[in-house]
Amino acid sequence: MNAPLPAAIAVRELRPDGVRYELPRRLIGRLRFIGLLPMGFGACLCSVAVFWAMQASRGGGFGWVLALFGLPFLYGGCKPMALGLLILAGRCEIELRGGVLRVTERCGLVRWSRRQPADAITRFNVRVSDSAGATALSFLGDLAALDADCGKPKGFLIALGYPREWLHALGDDLASRCNLATPGRVLAPHKLTVETVAEPLRQPKPFAQADNLNQPAGSEVTLEPQVDGFTLHVPPAGVWRSSRFLLIFGVVWCAFCALFTWLMISTKDRMSLLAMPFLAPFWAIGIVMIFVAIKSGRRRATIRATGDRLCITYTGVFRTQTREWSRDEIAAICTGPSGTEINHVPLIELQICPRAGGTFGLLAGRDTAELQWIAAVLRQALGAPPATAADGLRKTG
Repeated sequence: MNAPLPAAIAVRELRPDGVRYELPRRLIGRLRFIGLLPMGFGACLCSVAVFWAMQASRGGGFGWVLALFGLPFLYGGCKPMALGLLILAGRCEIELRGGVLRVTERCGLVRWSRRQPADAITRFNVRVSDSAGATALSFLGDLAALDADCGKPKGFLIALGYPREWLHALGDDLASRCNLATPGRVLAPHKLTVETVAEPLRQPKPFAQADNLNQPAGSEVTLEPQVDGFTLHVPPAGVWRSSRFLLIFGVVWCAFCALFTWLMISTKDRMSLLAMPFLAPFWAIGIVMIFVAIKSGRRRATIRATGDRLCITYTGVFRTQTREWSRDEIAAICTGPSGTEINHVPLIELQICPRAGGTFGLLAGRDTAELQWIAAVLRQALGAPPATAADGLRKTG
């Protein structure tokens, strides 16, 4: 028997065949003030766009054309401001009508909607924090999230930041209504169910390991034999090869910041000079992107497998990190997802998985065949298995 919906959730029947659930403002306490961060960033971006348009339009003629370049920044600033407002004081509305499940985040006139055909839903999940350790929903404490499986890699998010009992009752009601609303679907009555899922912080994904001991063509890694082992010298991948997208974006960003700064200085207007401090965060964003691109492209590593020990020295732009393990301390040496994705494609890294402690990952983004060759050579030298990285917090060099 389904649990009754709590009184805090208002249910409105929509004619002829719809229903709307109106949830109250999220019960996330002080976490709602996190919304002030995107609101502040959006306000700064909008301020710069407005000042740009005002100063550019003073020139008349072509100046009005330059003023139009401020519109994308104005639009870009409004989106984080709306997101911050929804986090700060938003509430959720869920509507099932005409075979479509529509979710709307609302705060006054600010709305953000998403929809999903009801006949594509196979299950509702109430995701809660896993009490056994760190989880993806730990920041919500005793609150939970409700989503729906729709045959896609990621579930369709319905509600986040509400009590578990509320969302379980809501999921039960939605499941029964979806079955009734789509009688032609290939599902027996009441097949839609609600499951409670403990959401881990990082789910290990199996990744095929290659045991090819032949160095891939084009690899610049050098293997230096030693008396009781060998040393691998991994040169920098190069800024353009490893981080060209981030570098180009950072340069273009800084170019726009320089254009804004030059325009404000050239007008010699007092209001323009007062707006100069608002540009500092944007300069910082561009400079950080360029720095990260350079840092990623200039990192190099020295991997020594001698006797029964493995030593890795990872050298960046400003610091050098060294890690060392004995043969008995290593549970596995493998390649696997680094946790970073580009266009939904994970970057692969070399992973050292000790028996105690977190996984140590390095060389993310290099050629996958090269990383698998390095892992295979190290496994052979140390007798480590090719298992995927264990659960737990990972430490990346």
